[in-house]
Amino acid sequence: MEPYVYLCNSQPQGRQRVYEAFSLLQNESSVQRIVVSLSSDRAVWDAVMNNEVVRELRESFYAGDEGLWCLWMCNTT
Repeated sequence: MEPYVYLCNSQPQGRQRVYEAFSLLQNESSVQRIVVSLSSDRAVWDAVMNNEVVRELRESFYAGDEGLWCLWMCNTT
């Protein structure tokens, strides 16, 4: 099962939690500042990119559509 699908299906409330997280990101400036701060911290970025589930997701992008992964990586690094 794909990592992101597992996240949504692993618990009955999984989809709701993902929805709430994106809602907070969209609507709460304090959450937006935290995400910007964390995403611009090189140590945090390296830790995320070395996470096993993130590596599996990256591999699935590489296997399926390299262009999509490259587009995402080029816009986030």
